[in-house]
Amino acid sequence: MTINTDQSSKPKPPVLPTDFRGVGRYVVPVLGIEVPLLWNANSGNMQMIAGVQGDPVHFTNVIYDGILYTLTYAFPGIPRNPCSTIGPFSLLDLNGHLAEAHYVGSMTLDEVEPRRVNHFRVAAAWEPPPGLIPPIAGLPILRLPVMAGDIYVDADDSSLWRRLLHFGIQNAYAADLDEWILLDEFDHVAGEVVLPSECG
Repeated sequence: MTINTDQSSKPKPPVLPTDFRGVGRYVVPVLGIEVPLLWNANSGNMQMIAGVQGDPVHFTNVIYDGILYTLTYAFPGIPRNPCSTIGPFSLLDLNGHLAEAHYVGSMTLDEVEPRRVNHFRVAAAWEPPPGLIPPIAGLPILRLPVMAGDIYVDADDSSLWRRLLHFGIQNAYAADLDEWILLDEFDHVAGEVVLPSECG
């Protein structure tokens, strides 16, 4: 892996288009787990699905009509969880956080066909509205982590995603947060997004 950390020519930050289809793998090296991953967006609605029924890891994160949901079907050592409505959060909100991503440097991924990418680091927190969790005197404003991670996008197009590390709400289930999303394909074509019935 070759890394260039020159900050003088900082590239555009990562951005997720309103329509895309991504195919790849969700990998937890410390658990020896690798499951298929689908990540789609359609008109600003977005869904990530890791694993399928019977896999040791199977979850979906969905942004649908401006609301963020997460549903974990299976994760080692974690009981089956119902759908959680996290709250208002849109693809526009996500891209707003991505616009603040810190540029780490450029590199070449050692793959079958080497890929030039730009590496960014980003973190985002969600602040519950006062009506949901009232302020507590003497304590700072409560913020819940929504995502934190390293993002690798194509060096020539920051809307073509290649890899993610430590990204998303489900990371709370892995103490070491050693989770990768490796994207083999990522196209600017609308994919299928379905809100699970138990989230509706």
